[in-house]
Amino acid sequence: MNEVLAGVRVLDLTNALAASSATKILADLGAEVIKIENPAGGDYTRALMPYIFESHNRNKRSFAVDLKHPEGSHWSSRSPRRAMSSSSRCVRVPRGRSA
Repeated sequence: MNEVLAGVRVLDLTNALAASSATKILADLGAEVIKIENPAGGDYTRALMPYIFESHNRNKRSFAVDLKHPEGSHWSSRSPRRAMSSSSRCVRVPRGRSA
């Protein structure tokens, strides 16, 4: 695999197939892609088309963060690595399950 983008961190705030395809390419090229999903249900393709969701979100880490909550909006303004190690309201979303 080509690691052209090794060391690059991308926050994926998308909720559509075309955008997930774009960030999938970045992940395939070595970027660290962190997919942020709504805790109320996650990416809609997770439930509707799980096989497509898995394909378009490979090589990504995903978290559910309520960006409307003060702690969630504060999380998005900090470094993702630092935020993930803090006590903010972010939870790991298991692959293939809704948030």
